[in-house]
Amino acid sequence: MPEKVVSFHASRKDALKDYRVFERKLLLAAVDLLILLLAFYATFTLSSGVTDEIGFFNGIGRELIFGLVMFFSLGLVFNIYELEYVNKTRKVLPLMTFISGVTWVLTLLTAILMDSEISVEYFLLLGFLTVFPLAIWRIVFATWIHTFIYAQNVILIGSEALDDKEMKRIQTSIEGRDYDHGFRVLRSYRLSRDLKKEELVKTLKRVCDQGVIDYLVIVETERGLVSRKLNGELVNLMSSGVKVKSYPQMYEEIKEALPIGFTETGFYSMIPDARIPANHTYEFWHESMNVISSLFGVVLFVIVAPLLLLLNPFFNRGPLFYVQKRVGKNGKEFNLIKFRSMVENAEKNGARMSVKDDERVTPLGKLLRRSRIDELPQFLSVLKGEMNLIGPRPERKYFIDQWRHLLPQFESRHLIKPGITGWAQVKYPYGENVEDSARKLEYDLYYIKNRSIILDIRIIYKTIYTMIVSKGQ
Repeated sequence: MPEKVVSFHASRKDALKDYRVFERKLLLAAVDLLILLLAFYATFTLSSGVTDEIGFFNGIGRELIFGLVMFFSLGLVFNIYELEYVNKTRKVLPLMTFISGVTWVLTLLTAILMDSEISVEYFLLLGFLTVFPLAIWRIVFATWIHTFIYAQNVILIGSEALDDKEMKRIQTSIEGRDYDHGFRVLRSYRLSRDLKKEELVKTLKRVCDQGVIDYLVIVETERGLVSRKLNGELVNLMSSGVKVKSYPQMYEEIKEALPIGFTETGFYSMIPDARIPANHTYEFWHESMNVISSLFGVVLFVIVAPLLLLLNPFFNRGPLFYVQKRVGKNGKEFNLIKFRSMVENAEKNGARMSVKDDERVTPLGKLLRRSRIDELPQFLSVLKGEMNLIGPRPERKYFIDQWRHLLPQFESRHLIKPGITGWAQVKYPYGENVEDSARKLEYDLYYIKNRSIILDIRIIYKTIYTMIVSKGQ
């Protein structure tokens, strides 16, 4: 490592050694709060002419409190204060705009219901003063403050079994695109090829003493890579402030998925404490959501079905419904019903996965898929207890039989009921082949391991957001 690089990183570490993760999150939240307060204050003073603080809180205090509670609640649900996520501008910008927009709309409705002193015209100004400054602040934080000033430095340690291409792929998964995960891999080593374990210990000590490294990431693809002596040295490095993580741990934190390529084939080795079954509080929440959503979905189904019945002969000739066998919990098959979105006999030449811009999709079917209306009949399966609102999407046995040999953990998806929506659906945009199925499986297994009320709420909100912006097949 060049001396200038070491010197720069060491000085950076000295300057920021007390500026921990909590303070960075606090900085994000504090500036968000400041922007919101200034936006409300500017709106109130321009509309009323009152500039003192007492008049401000008396005049718009209820709306302010409601807006702040709504904004930060949605922010926590959507994870906009997690440092591994905040610098992904391509994702956080539309999400930040959505959250601030929803906050503004609900605050406006609250003001109307409470007969606020502020007119609707000035609340339009409030929307402008919240949505755009918050988005600009996130761009500044992501592209400058977080990515370049607070990026965490990593040393990657693997075995000689990993070739250059695999090490590069691992490095990219840690760093992200343009370091958008907030990590930089400064050096990578392969034991027994680049250097012996004793030499590695000396190198790590020297680099860590310089204050350059934040993380050591171990890619242990073979047993015995980390010896007892090396393990002891790693513990000593941890006591000096360096974080030591396995690659699966790092991957799970960054991607919110489980790296099936770096685990043993058994599900138990990947998730020894999987929440199957979950705790009673979560089960009550989960079943309540199933009942409420399915009743709501069935009502929508009854409303939409007659309209589609009228449109079907003109834009979607053939049966209104499409029934297909899918695999559910414990490998048991059930009949999944959807509004048909493809031409009749779409698989006359054999079963094949749907692809983006599939020519078999009818004009009406495109609208049904983008709006997710084609999924409405599945709420009947939720009422029958064959599916959940949230869970891994049910697949056909034909494809499962093909994938189980390539993806040994695929059967693990059947430990819980399949869902109408799920973590893989909102995190991974589209799936057309085995590689896509592997990526979606990583998210499904993460959901099975980390099921919680908060994660379910995030999935529901992300599903709504996906429907609003018409992301779909």
